[in-house]
Amino acid sequence: MKNSLKLDRVLKKPEVIFLAVGLLVGLLFCVFIPYGAGFDEEAHTIRFFDISGLHMIPNRGVERGDYSLSEFYTLSYQRRYFETSAIDQFEAKTFLTKANWQSMVDGSTRSAYFPLLYFPQAMIAGIFWRVFDWPILPGILAMRIFGLLIYLFLCFLTIRNLPFGKFVFLVLALTPMALFEASTINTDLITNAVSFLFIGFVLKVYTQKETPIDNKKMWLIALLTVLVGCVKPGTFFVLLLLFLFIRKKFASKKAPYVIIGSAVISVLITIIWAFIAVANYHDHTTDKTLMSQLFLVVNNLSDFIPGFIKGFILSLGSDYKDWVGAYGYWAGNVPVLTYILFPLALVLAVLCEVRNKLLSTRGRIAVFAIGVICLFGIGSFQFVMGYQPGVVAAGAMGRYFTPFTPILFLALAGIFNLPESSQKIVGWTSLVLIIATVANFGYGIYRTYYTKCVYAVSPSQPCTLPVYKNIDLTTPYIAPVTAQTQVRQSFTSQCTEINSVKVRIQTAQGIAQDTLTLSVLDETQKVLSTMEYPLSSLKANEVIDLPVKYKVPKGEPTLWIQASVNSPGGHPAEVGLLGRQGAQIYPDGVLLFNQQEQDADLFFQYTCADQ
Repeated sequence: MKNSLKLDRVLKKPEVIFLAVGLLVGLLFCVFIPYGAGFDEEAHTIRFFDISGLHMIPNRGVERGDYSLSEFYTLSYQRRYFETSAIDQFEAKTFLTKANWQSMVDGSTRSAYFPLLYFPQAMIAGIFWRVFDWPILPGILAMRIFGLLIYLFLCFLTIRNLPFGKFVFLVLALTPMALFEASTINTDLITNAVSFLFIGFVLKVYTQKETPIDNKKMWLIALLTVLVGCVKPGTFFVLLLLFLFIRKKFASKKAPYVIIGSAVISVLITIIWAFIAVANYHDHTTDKTLMSQLFLVVNNLSDFIPGFIKGFILSLGSDYKDWVGAYGYWAGNVPVLTYILFPLALVLAVLCEVRNKLLSTRGRIAVFAIGVICLFGIGSFQFVMGYQPGVVAAGAMGRYFTPFTPILFLALAGIFNLPESSQKIVGWTSLVLIIATVANFGYGIYRTYYTKCVYAVSPSQPCTLPVYKNIDLTTPYIAPVTAQTQVRQSFTSQCTEINSVKVRIQTAQGIAQDTLTLSVLDETQKVLSTMEYPLSSLKANEVIDLPVKYKVPKGEPTLWIQASVNSPGGHPAEVGLLGRQGAQIYPDGVLLFNQQEQDADLFFQYTCADQ
């Protein structure tokens, strides 16, 4: 009986549960998510470093001293050419690498939001690198932990302020994606936390029906309102919650004007800063600017609006996954169970809440409607940047929904009033499920960044190695296979049994009688598998999958891929195989043209039967 009472008391302190789970999981994520594996983590780190030098305007150009540390790129996991275990980031030679101040790089960055958003972690960056010149990765870790603590603290305050739906918010704040963002270097974690705190305090004041808004609450609302304008653009949609105060009583006549004025200032900060630093920033990956895209949308509104609605609907599946959990740049695969457990935890959290009498049916509908508008509003941002007339696009932008989802689900909290005994059972089940969700997501982090195979292996999805990153398909290196040039690539097997070997055709030129012979040989040059392919049947970008079925003997892991062209008529015939050059090449093998070693390699993969 005493144990039951203790458990009940724990359940009534969701802020304590949140801190305990968030701190434990968040610290593990901070340490074990490789630097650069977070979304745009390099770009954000460059901007935090820039702000630490008191440079408020981003992308000033190198002629105006816009430089950054090259190690922000060279130490980044995202910059690797192969998806290998990140355990090497903990080796002393890597972890203790210091900045080379004589080798700076261009400091331009996509991370160009309002400077105040960067100040907290910028202080850490300044202390670590500008003041003491300490190693890069320990500074990254310190910035991550400090950002996590800010997120946890502001969410703690949110739970304390929420008049209802505390358990619903706990589940939402522990969403795997929210924790992933809170544990890496970005601007989303503070954006999320500020939005959460604004939502919590506005709902608290709104449900105090008979209590006028006094000066203290007025200034707190005004402060939070202005802060909303200082975080990522689009977050100002959350200010629609201020309409809940239309019928609210105020202790002084100036209070509504102060709140309205703070909302205007908030929106102006967003718009003015967008014109100063964001609107005309040239994205080198898309060759677009925000301003050019806005003009394009305005001039094609009749095409954009139906395209956006269709695209939004088409994106719901990917948006859901992206909102619940995704690894940086969508590397690896999040365990499917994560997407099953989370909605169960959220639904049960909604059910375990006690109905708040101060939130009328009309109030619920109003809050829910504002939530829907916010999601559609923020959803339009990605479609604006990716808009092309006549094209219905779909994307993955679910993590941008995070600042607004509490509005939607808090409106549902306590909608069903369960008996007290059932609420306890449902509450504990919800808590167990959200912890299981986060643990499952964490296992996926281990699998993605610290194992050979990256994703879950099954009969239909065998372990395929090596796992490539940053392949240049725009101006690729092509290894020419002709009747006069035999191409051979060696590789070292990381598994004891191989099922197949793959290469990618980039170009093919020949007639029906010409053939490509692809073979796999062992270390003694014995042919393990071979097959001929008519050149006329080969297509650009086609991947050839050659079955092998070979158990690699211990001590003999080196195998060879051999490609040659047979042209009976003697006329020109050639197959171009995709490859890479220079620093990008496969480190455990060599590429030979007629036995001559090349500073290049083939793009190849082999599938394992034993992983």
